[in-house]
Amino acid sequence: YITDRAKNSELVELPITTMFYPFGVPLIGTSVNTFPDFLLKTMLFFSKRRDFVNIEMHAIDLCDLSDSDKFKPIEKMQFDLKVPVEIKKKRISETIEYYLANGFAFKTLNDVADLKLGGKF
Repeated sequence: YITDRAKNSELVELPITTMFYPFGVPLIGTSVNTFPDFLLKTMLFFSKRRDFVNIEMHAIDLCDLSDSDKFKPIEKMQFDLKVPVEIKKKRISETIEYYLANGFAFKTLNDVADLKLGGKF
C-alpha cells in the first residue's frame, strides 16, 4: 500500500514492510543481516503473501567494522557492524533470490512512484 501525503501531491510514501502484528517488527537491512535464520525465514514466508514488500537498506548494511576505524564510535548503536560483510552479502543475496523465486519483481523507487502516481499500482 502506497500513499501520497497530500493525496494530490507528488510526494509518495512507501511504508517499510513490518511483520508480527501488533509488534510491527520491520523487515529492513538490519533484520536481514542479524536476525536468526528461523526468524528471517518466517518473516520472508509471511511477507510473500503481500502484493508489495519494501525492505529498506542503507550503505552501512554492506559494511563491517573492518571497513573503517571511524565505525568504532557507533559500534554499540549499530550492532550489525559486527557481522562480517561476506555474511551480509550472502544473506541479502538469499533474500533477493527468495523474492525472485516467489514471483516478486524489483523496482527502483522512481519506478514505484511513477506506478503510484500513474494509478497502476
